[in-house]
Amino acid sequence: MLQFKIKNIVRPDKVNEEATHLLADKIKVLGCVSYPDCTYIETVQVMFQPCTKDGGIMGGEPDKRIVVKFDIETGYCPFSQVAATLRHGLRYLPIVRIEEFIKAFEYRRYYCKI
Repeated sequence: MLQFKIKNIVRPDKVNEEATHLLADKIKVLGCVSYPDCTYIETVQVMFQPCTKDGGIMGGEPDKRIVVKFDIETGYCPFSQVAATLRHGLRYLPIVRIEEFIKAFEYRRYYCKI
């Protein structure tokens, strides 16, 4: 398993009680560090929209996002290992469409400065 550490989670004060799950909204790479042993750690921020179990978003609460910041080892590793680490590290969050999130994370380098 690669290195993974949740740095912090910021939640809105109040969310609709029907919104029991999370839908990934935005992925942003905040920084990265390379180490002499070729370890490459990215600091990533993901914004999640509270939603229902089937991914439905409450219309009256579009700006109530949950922000999760984490460090993950990504460099020189097969993406299958990175994906497994993401699934394991975020397993306590009720994320819907997790495979879509993993795929978006794989392609983050095309829309984020790394």
